[in-house]
Amino acid sequence: MLGIALFFSSKVFAVSDEADVTLEVTGVCNSNGTCESDLGESESSCPADCGCNNNGTCEAARGEDAQNCPADCPSGGSGGYWIPPLYIQNIFVKHIAFNSVNISWQTTKSALCNFSWGMTSEYEKEIISETRFGADHSTKLTDLQASTIYHFKIDCKDELNFRSETGDYYFGTLSVLNNVSNLRALIGDRQITLTWDNPIDLDFKMVRIMKSTDFYPTDPEHGDIAYEGSDNLFADTGLINGVRYYYTVFVYNLARDHSSSGAIISAVPQAVPVVGPPITPPIFPPYIPVIIGELTFGEFNFIVEGGEIIWLGETSIKAPVNKRIIVSIYNKQLPLFSKTIILTIEKKDESFSFLLSPDKSGTFHETIIPPSLKSGDYSITIFILNQKNEITNKISGTLKLAKAAPAFRFRWYYELPIYIIIALIMIILIAFGLKKEQKIFLAIKRKKTSKDEDNPG
Repeated sequence: MLGIALFFSSKVFAVSDEADVTLEVTGVCNSNGTCESDLGESESSCPADCGCNNNGTCEAARGEDAQNCPADCPSGGSGGYWIPPLYIQNIFVKHIAFNSVNISWQTTKSALCNFSWGMTSEYEKEIISETRFGADHSTKLTDLQASTIYHFKIDCKDELNFRSETGDYYFGTLSVLNNVSNLRALIGDRQITLTWDNPIDLDFKMVRIMKSTDFYPTDPEHGDIAYEGSDNLFADTGLINGVRYYYTVFVYNLARDHSSSGAIISAVPQAVPVVGPPITPPIFPPYIPVIIGELTFGEFNFIVEGGEIIWLGETSIKAPVNKRIIVSIYNKQLPLFSKTIILTIEKKDESFSFLLSPDKSGTFHETIIPPSLKSGDYSITIFILNQKNEITNKISGTLKLAKAAPAFRFRWYYELPIYIIIALIMIILIAFGLKKEQKIFLAIKRKKTSKDEDNPG
């Protein structure tokens, strides 16, 4: 495409009825985009027309060149108009939920973009077209299917009709299956009794408990099946005292789909039963070394169904109570050779742990914190383990679960004035009623007296 620049100059003439009159013009700035030195325009007196404005276009009319304005006139440019390329960059897939997602991107210059998406790389669902030029772009997709992979691409054009297009991108929506909650272990002689609360989802069918003496089973086919069913109690008997057993509880729905993550617990049976309520022993055997990595709490995504996560700092979040919280992280952000990701949430003597498992698209790891937790402050610890079950990253943060704001209630210091006002109103009404009755009584009495006077006999 040929860029054409038209340059104009103007001269100032003075008209007078006297001969030999010369008019000298200094400090003029007509703000027409052309640096007219013969009018006295300069970078200091007329920055609107003269000098480097760093707008990405090499404008010879302003006096811009590779020496005084390298940002607009890169080496190799020859003056006139240099047209910067259009690039699409900083594509972010954010707030992935069960049926919605936000996608944002930027362009290196003002552009108009089309967003095409669908379940395949044919993008058969929809093309979303923008109506305004800009450099920051975003769109929100709703009514998506849970546990489904979607593809998208972006193509943009700038105001000079130059175009740029991305390749194929994809993301996966989250699973809708909740984990079990309040998973606990009661230790006995050659047995471990597990208790838990099943999800209240209408399509809940059953749980499958996988068991191993090596480490936590990471999927419903890993380890031995210890229990299948819809109860919320299971006694695992015939165990070996002193051996640690690892359990992962997976949830299935009516369609036989299972949760992508699971609730986990471990325990060691003992000959002398542990007296007291069910406990959650340490997640890891003591011999596993801790190697602190560089992954941060803020790199994990926290999404609340029908609510909002509020970041109170780099490692502290706030969410409404009685809402399930989805925790996820993109696989590309994980350290190399990562195998298992475990999230532990603790409050006082309570401790519950969940696996972050890969989604169907292989895009990220995810888990769901059930909505059964009570309000209060919880500590969150995320462990990332390698192939040897050694901790390579330990990330800590806090979660504040807040109750919904209660309806406004009158306190006594608010109520007392109202009661006084009501009492005064009642006194006035009673007084008014008594006065009215008195008037009626007197009227009847006068009428009777008048009648007696008219009829003395």
